[in-house]
Parts: sequence; structure tokens; C-alpha cells
Amino acid sequence: MKDPVFVLRAFSRQCFRDPGARLLFVGPILERGYGQRFRAALRRVRGTSWRPAVAPGEMPALYAAADAVVNSSVSEGMSNSLLEAMAAGVPVLARDNAGNRAVVAHGRTGLLFATERDFLRQASLLVSEALLRRRLAGAARRLVRKRHSAAAEAAGHLRLYRRVVQRRRDARD
Repeated sequence: MKDPVFVLRAFSRQCFRDPGARLLFVGPILERGYGQRFRAALRRVRGTSWRPAVAPGEMPALYAAADAVVNSSVSEGMSNSLLEAMAAGVPVLARDNAGNRAVVAHGRTGLLFATERDFLRQASLLVSEALLRRRLAGAARRLVRKRHSAAAEAAGHLRLYRRVVQRRRDARD
């Protein structure tokens, strides 16, 4: 579950402190009932908007315009949006779950949160600390280039295929 209502709730508190703050949600609604609650909450919080469909070619411009990318998923695999943001040099703020921890090292390549209080504290740090934003974004970009580039992913798949083939050969012998 992506849980954008969590972010709206937290952002509604933050936007009263910073009336210029803006929050853009990108992506389709996957659960109808939750989507209705999300759209209702979105209408109540100023400074927020939602784009349900974005062509992949538009994403680089959205990342370039972002001060940070948030992943509020309660559970997650390896998040493409986090990897894309990190590759683009955009700081990330992600819910502390196994999938997000697989790509975000708290305080090194991004920030993690578990509670609304954590979220607000980490978001405030990203807003107020330019040096932190640059440090996190640089480390994240280096990590993605090293471990998640197309070449690194292809090499990982090749290693996996070779192990599978070797195990099958060993099983026949």
C-alpha cells in the first residue's frame, strides 16, 4: 500500500508553517476505496496536486524540479521511483520498510521515517539543510551508478543465470 494519505496528513501540518510549500503526487490510483479517501484529503490540503498519468519521458523533468522525493509505502519491493530520484540527484525521504532500506541507508543515501513525527523531522531537515541535501543526493547518485546501473543490473542477472545453469549441471552429474 502506497499510503499517500499519510503524507497529506503530515504535509497539512507542515504547510501551515511554510505556506509556499508544494507537494505533487504522481501515479495512478491502485485501490479504489483508498483512492477516494486520497482525492478527498487532497482537496482539503492547500499546496497539493496529483498527476494520475505521466509518460516515462516526463519523469526526468519532474525529478529535476523536485526538492525531494517521498516514498510512503507501508511495504515496498525495490522502488523504481526511489532509484530514479537517487540517480537524478534528488534527495529521498522514505518510509522505513525492508524494500526502502534495500536502497536507502538512513543518513547516508537518504532519510527514513517510521512515524509522522519522524517524517516531519526528516522533511524539515531536508528543507533547512542544503548541505545535507547535497551530501545525500551525491552519495545516492554514486550508489545507484555503482550498484543499480544498467551494466550492474545486467552483470547481476548474468551471475544469477550462470549459478542456475551450474546447479542444473551439478544436479545431472
